[in-house]
Amino acid sequence: CRCFSVSTPSLFTVELPLPDDTDRLGAALADVLIALRPQIDAAESGLAMRLEGDLGAGKTSLVRAMLRRLGWTGAVKSPTFTLLETYEAGGLKVNHFDFYRFETPEEFEDAGFGDLYAAGAVCASEWSSKAAPFVPAADLTVSLAVEGYGRAVQVEAHSNLGHEILRRLIAGAAGALLFSLAPCQIAWGAKLVNVRMWPAAEYTRVTIETDEPLKYKHFFVRSAKPLRLVIDIEGLALTERIKKLIAAVNPDDPYIQ
Repeated sequence: CRCFSVSTPSLFTVELPLPDDTDRLGAALADVLIALRPQIDAAESGLAMRLEGDLGAGKTSLVRAMLRRLGWTGAVKSPTFTLLETYEAGGLKVNHFDFYRFETPEEFEDAGFGDLYAAGAVCASEWSSKAAPFVPAADLTVSLAVEGYGRAVQVEAHSNLGHEILRRLIAGAAGALLFSLAPCQIAWGAKLVNVRMWPAAEYTRVTIETDEPLKYKHFFVRSAKPLRLVIDIEGLALTERIKKLIAAVNPDDPYIQ
């Protein structure tokens, strides 16, 4: 199990039960990229995003949904045969790579692909391991796996820009409850089994699964921004693991003040 500080999230996992849920995740990611366009413009290599997953896992589907949200109305093709498809939408240049057919990593250098990792560009690459070590280091990795009719998704941040994207993605999707905490022991007497999200057009449902009933109350804080949905869980003693996490949180973090 991996647990992370609320102030610097590094990993986010979520189950998307329906195929359309992947499109919603792509749209949410696009919203974050638009909000962070100044940072992407200022980054020397733009944003490097790796897409991991087997054939048919939904990597191109995610990119297509992201591009649609950015305003692209044309066709979005898999770059399996072309190696690269480029789009300009939402004020960003999106380079979608697929290195699956590389016979040697040097093909990345020979094609001059490194020059496309530039300020203002979003470079989403599939099968990045086939271009290593020449492909630039990732800011963000999105891993997808088919699970039933939907997909299991893991998003991991590797840089300051990646952390900010992940943080905003989590805040927009369902808040800090969606960190990959399961199956950590969060309190004596109760164990967090899983945290799940079901995004829909009208609402997003978050469930906290535990091995024992919990006493709780919830309320809204609207007096200052950011607005907060607060859930207090009663009658539980925190473990040392969680106490250390709390101690590591930046007290100036506006998300927890």
